[in-house]
Parts: sequence; structure tokens; C-alpha cells
Amino acid sequence: MTNAQLRFAAFAAAAFLFSLGCLVAAWIDNDHASRQATTPGTITQIHNGKGTTWEYTFRVDGTLFRDSDGTCQTPLSEIGCQVGAPVLVYYDLQSHASSLEDYRDAHSHNLRLSLYAAGAGLACLIILLLLRLNEGPPDPDLDESSAVPPENTGIPDNYHITPDN
Repeated sequence: MTNAQLRFAAFAAAAFLFSLGCLVAAWIDNDHASRQATTPGTITQIHNGKGTTWEYTFRVDGTLFRDSDGTCQTPLSEIGCQVGAPVLVYYDLQSHASSLEDYRDAHSHNLRLSLYAAGAGLACLIILLLLRLNEGPPDPDLDESSAVPPENTGIPDNYHITPDN
């Protein structure tokens, strides 16, 4: 395989693995969506780094829960997703999961990502196949194993002829 073919194969493998991860996430979100309920909550902290994380609290049957999420899609006021702002919390008490995004929306998003990644992987595999078909059979003139060694002229390889002065 050439370097280009190896790159296409590696990208295709990575795309299919990413697609599989998205499918698993979609399956988990679909499971939560089948039991999700909603309740109001309050954003307590926001952490900014490589991404933003919103910490929030919410109550269910008098019990206070704390959680965090990497997305905030459910603000309930005009100030949006700021500290102290009310948000709609989606939760699944059976699996102790909560989110600031509807699990059905997350499920759909992860399914779309999975399809895009699988499509990219499939495109790479098709390109790889076309590259392989374009190679043709090996050229027997380029076969190094049957090459005849050069004749021994008796002159060493590092011998240099210089003019006399």
C-alpha cells in the first residue's frame, strides 16, 4: 500500500469508529428519552475552558440534585444560560441522568453525526478501492528481486580519479 492509501484506510477506520460511538450515544439518548421528564432548574456555575460546562441544580420530589452539562439548550428566561438563570432540566431518574437538552434532540443529533461519519468513511473506502484498481499489475521490469548485480570492474565504489598537477 502507498502512503496515500494508508491515509485513506486510516481515515476510513477512524470515521467508522466515530460513527459507532455516535450510534452508541444515540442509543443511550433514545433510552433516556423513553423515560424523560422535565422540571425547572437553576444554573449555579459556568466553567469556560476548551469548552463551556454549565452546572445546575433541580428538585424532584423534594430532593435536590446537582449536575453539569456541556450544552445549554433550554433557557427559561430572556437572560439565557447565565448564572442564576432558570432552565428546563430533562431527567431520567431510573438511570440518574439529566441534561439541559431534550434527549430526543440529542438522539437525532447523534444519529445525523453517525450517518455523516459513516458516509465519510465509505467515501474513503471507495477512493481507496479506486486507487488500488488504478495501480494495475506490478511491472516486471521494476522487480528488484530479479535485478542483475552490476559487474565487478575492480574499481572500489569510493575510488575517485583526479587530474595530475
